[in-house]
Amino acid sequence: MSYFNSMTYEERRKLVEQLILLYGVLRKSEYRMKVTITGITPVVHKFFTKHSNYSSWKIFTSPKSLLESYPTPSSLVYLTPDSPNVLQEIKDDDIYVIGGYVDLPPCPNVSLLKAEKQGLRHARLPIPEHFKFHTGYTDLKINEVFAILKCIKEGLSWENALLRYPPIIPKPKKSKHHTSPQPPLPSPSTPTLSHILNQHPN
Repeated sequence: MSYFNSMTYEERRKLVEQLILLYGVLRKSEYRMKVTITGITPVVHKFFTKHSNYSSWKIFTSPKSLLESYPTPSSLVYLTPDSPNVLQEIKDDDIYVIGGYVDLPPCPNVSLLKAEKQGLRHARLPIPEHFKFHTGYTDLKINEVFAILKCIKEGLSWENALLRYPPIIPKPKKSKHHTSPQPPLPSPSTPTLSHILNQHPN
């Protein structure tokens, strides 16, 4: 939850919604996967308690950061859609990290740069290699990434797992004059990529 203070209220609420859905997937899973949520500070705990009953979930939570919770970083694999490395298989000895970051609209490279800054291995799901409808940047929710990993552990192929949880592929809207859309300038309250990475390095 190291991104928490960099998110807006709506992004935080979406984060909780996705974690609720993730827990629902976990409870129904045939293959019991261990889930740990790190960085549960008092502020995060208060927000989560207000918007969910997460304190009753049968998962492990920790106030420590990711690197404090896992002192052997060589076992960590940070999942990010911007990584050049393709995740071909899920290994039992590896711990897969799904960053708790909801960005509206999507902000590419945040998770990749964070993984590189922390010296962690990183990889992306093999969506272009196995999902024939893929045409561009892929936007997957936290619960969807977890659900796909769950499907692979239960024996499904990447193709079938991605068909069960198809990725959302946002397309830029064309203006009436068909000009290329210009990205909006960040407002003073909108955290920049540099701000996100530097505010919470762990």
